Amino acid sequence: MKYEIKKIFSSSSFFVVMVLIFILSIVSPVLTIKNYETLDKNGNLIHGTEAIKYEKQNMSRFEVLDSNLLNSALNYFKKNDNEDVYSNMEDKYPGILSLLIMAYSPPKIFDKDNLKKITNADDFYDKRVEVVEGHLNLYYSVKMFDDWEKKDILKYAKALKTPIKYGFHEGWIRLFENIRAITIVVMILAILMSSQIFTYESETGMSEVLQSFKGKVLKKVVNNKIKSVYLILFIVYTILVWGIFIAFNKYFYLDYELPIQISSAYLLSIHNYSFFESFVYQYISGLTSILSISTISMIVNRHCKKSITSLVYNVLITATQVLAPMIDKLPFFIRKFAGILPANGALFNFNLISQQVYNWFGIHTLKIFSICILNVVIICTGLLILNFTKRKA
Repeated sequence: MKYEIKKIFSSSSFFVVMVLIFILSIVSPVLTIKNYETLDKNGNLIHGTEAIKYEKQNMSRFEVLDSNLLNSALNYFKKNDNEDVYSNMEDKYPGILSLLIMAYSPPKIFDKDNLKKITNADDFYDKRVEVVEGHLNLYYSVKMFDDWEKKDILKYAKALKTPIKYGFHEGWIRLFENIRAITIVVMILAILMSSQIFTYESETGMSEVLQSFKGKVLKKVVNNKIKSVYLILFIVYTILVWGIFIAFNKYFYLDYELPIQISSAYLLSIHNYSFFESFVYQYISGLTSILSISTISMIVNRHCKKSITSLVYNVLITATQVLAPMIDKLPFFIRKFAGILPANGALFNFNLISQQVYNWFGIHTLKIFSICILNVVIICTGLLILNFTKRKA
C-alpha cells in the first residue's frame, strides 16, 4: 500500500489540489473571524474577535427561548416600530425578531407587519408547526411530498422539546459554511485521485506488470489501491474538518447544547438536533459522500484506458447528481432519490432544512441519515464490483 500512496503523492494534480485545500482551510476560517462584524450598543461597527466577544456577552443574558423572552421582544418591537427597529432589536433581542416574523407569517412570506396583528407570542411553537404544515399544503408546480411523508414531517416538527435553549450561535452557522466548502474541495480531490488510480500503470508503460498479476495477488493489488485512496481521503478530510472545528470553538465560544431551531435559517427544520450533533452528522455524511464518490470514480477508472477519459466521465456523473433534483420534468421519485446521491452530501445546510422523509423498507429516515445509508450501500457494492470485475486491457 505504501507504493500506491507514493504514486498518488507523486501526481502533480494531487499536489496542486492539496495545496489549494490547505490554503483554503487556513484562509477561510481566518477571514470568517476577521470579517465578522456587528453593531455595539452605541451603534458603532465593530469587527473580528471584538465583535464576537460582544455578541457572546450580549446573548449570555438569555437562557431559554420561552414566552417571557418572546413577549418581551414582541412588545419592544411594537413600541419601536420604525426604520431603526432591526438594528435596535438586534442589540436588545439578537436574532429573535427574525424568529417571530417567520413563525407568525404565512409560508414563503417574511413580513414584520404580521407581528402587529398578534397580542402575544405564547403560541410561538404551535405557530412554528403551523408554518411547517403550511409549506406542505402550498401549491407546487411539481409533486414535492408523498401523503405518508407529510404525516411524518408533522410528527417530527411536533417532536421538538420546548422551550428551547437560546444563546450565541453565529459561530455554528459560519462553521457549517466553512465545512461545506471544504467538503466540496475534498470531493474534487477524490475524483482526481480515483480517476487515475487504475490507469497509472498503462500510462507509465507498466501495464504488462499489472496484467501479469492473477488471482489473490491481483486482488491484493486492487485492494491496496482502494485502501490507499480511502486512507488519504479519510485523513485529509478528518484533519481539515476537526481542525476548523477546533479553531471555531476557540474563537466563537461554541455552545454544544444549542438546538439548531434558534437560528431563523433552521427554525422550520424537522431535524431536532443540537448544533454539535448537526456538526457530527455533517462530518459523517460528508466523509461517506466523499468515499462514495471516490468508489464510483474508481469503478469508472477501472473500465477506462485513459485517466482523462475517466476524469471527464466522473465529472459528468457528479454534476448530474447535483443537477438531477432540480429538473422538474423528472418523475418525483427520481428527483427525490437524486437528492440523496453522494454529491449532495456536501450541501449540508440545505439537507438540514429539508423536510423530506425516506422509506427504507418500512423504516422512515430524514434526508441526512438517508444520504449516509445510500453512501454505505454504494461503497459496499462498489467494493464488490472493483474486486470481481476485470480491467480492460
